[in-house]
Amino acid sequence: MVSDGFAGLLKARRSRFNAAVAAVRSRSGGFDTAELNRFLTQTVDPLWTAMRTADEGRAGAAGEALFDMALTLVEHRWTGAGGRSPLVERLWRNVGPELAAVLAPDPLERLGVLTNAAIKLSQQRGVAADLWCAELARVGPQTEGTPALRRLAIVAAWRAGAAYARSAALDAAEALPPALACEALGGEARSDRDDLVRKLREDRWWSPKGRFAGERRAGGFTGFGGPFGEPPRLAVDGEDFLVVSGGRCFRLEADAYGASLRSVGSDRPPSRLAHAAETSDSVAVASPTSHFLRVRPA
Repeated sequence: MVSDGFAGLLKARRSRFNAAVAAVRSRSGGFDTAELNRFLTQTVDPLWTAMRTADEGRAGAAGEALFDMALTLVEHRWTGAGGRSPLVERLWRNVGPELAAVLAPDPLERLGVLTNAAIKLSQQRGVAADLWCAELARVGPQTEGTPALRRLAIVAAWRAGAAYARSAALDAAEALPPALACEALGGEARSDRDDLVRKLREDRWWSPKGRFAGERRAGGFTGFGGPFGEPPRLAVDGEDFLVVSGGRCFRLEADAYGASLRSVGSDRPPSRLAHAAETSDSVAVASPTSHFLRVRPA
């Protein structure tokens, strides 16, 4: 059952909400009304209640924005047990209430930024969704405005394993307030932001907790949801690696926080491929009997 406050909101705006649902049902065959009801009850109600507590004056507008967003998410099947992105619901349930005061002034834009990021991250292998959510909940309450929230989401994604976002995350950190940036990067609030960013740029295997000395794994067989149809081989491309498997070419990026594989268009894939390759700071190793790669500091 919904809370009394949320029930009052739904009743007060019944005509508007019913019209919105009817419009979606008319254009989307098989719209799941039961899923909308579940999402509103289990996820939207607690989030709206937290926003109402944080900013009573904006409660009505926030409720309308959350309802409209929920309707869109359910229509496109991003929610629910069989939804396309469990991370979306995790974000709304576990992170949203923690950021209620930050989201309440403009939930459509601010929660929208985080929701879009969750959808993108859910399509990336190797990203620790729980860590991303935890970082947003930990540092997010200190942010002010949509740009800062967007930058924080990028930094958190990188530190959760999205190695491809390293450069963008460091650029984003440089645009955040110094103390907030240091905390978002895993340092102390009193740290020197510029020095911290410089160290992270200079050494991909360094972090505020120390230099990474282990190895990262990436890949997997397509039959089990991985990217490789056959054991991959490697080539060097600047400070990163190119990986070829079954005629497909990927860029491999790795650092202290994770390893990422991204498909790249290549009319002329590397002609010289091997099962081991080395850059100035990293070594990657493949095997003719495995669909996984290993990457470690040189």
